[in-house]
Formats: sequence, C-alpha cells, structure tokens
Amino acid sequence: MRTGTLGTRFVVMATTALLVCAGSQPRAQAADGTWIQTGAGPFDWGIAGNWSGSTIADGADFTAFFTPNITAAQTVNLAAPQTIGNITFTDSTTSSNDLTISGANILTLDRTDATKPTINVTQAGRILIIDSVIAGSDGLQ
Repeated sequence: MRTGTLGTRFVVMATTALLVCAGSQPRAQAADGTWIQTGAGPFDWGIAGNWSGSTIADGADFTAFFTPNITAAQTVNLAAPQTIGNITFTDSTTSSNDLTISGANILTLDRTDATKPTINVTQAGRILIIDSVIAGSDGLQ
C-alpha cells in the first residue's frame, strides 16, 4: 500500500514537471540583428518583426545594426532590459534623421573578449540619443 502511494505521487510530480517544461518558451540565441523599421515609431527593441529575419539583436559580443533609411526621427523603446555588445547607427539613404533609444529599462553594453563595446554613428551630423540607463563594466571604445 505504501508503494502505491509513492508511485502515485511520483506520477503526478513527473506529469506536472512535464507540463511546466512543455509550456516554457525557449530562450532566443544571442545574435547580431539588423533593424528594419523606417517610420518614427516608437517601436520595441524586443519585437522580432522589427528586425530582419526576425532575428533580434541580443547578447554580449553581438551588434545591433540600425541601418535602414528611416523616414523620420525614430524612437526605439526598451520595453525590457537589453544586453548588446555594440550599436551601429546609419540612416542608409537620406542621412537626414536621428535615432533615440529610450525606455525605463537598462541597456547593458557587454563584451566578453578583450575589446570594448562600441557605439558607432557612421555619418556626420547624425545623432544617436540613448535616453535609458546604460550599464556595463567594459568601458566604451
């Protein structure tokens, strides 16, 4: 009788664990990402549809490329904390609009190799404003 009770508990616990694992979402792999939105926004950084191939720029050592021809000054919202190794901003065609990254969440700049994170605005006269808390302990290049 005692064995049956333990067996029943085990089955219930194993079934519960299986349901918890089946319901959890896999974590996206860290990757470079290329932003594709061109309007003013605001647009959320963490939405896959805002990135080419639905690959969100995420993770230490990786780069967020904000390189489309934006048609107005654009705002990218940090709806959740983000970690990225580098940021590159280029208004690819008209070279006439600026980019703001803002939100109540933290933007962490992180590299795991010997280089420092970079924020690269590749055109004269363009402005990238980061209106969020920036964290990191690697400095900037």
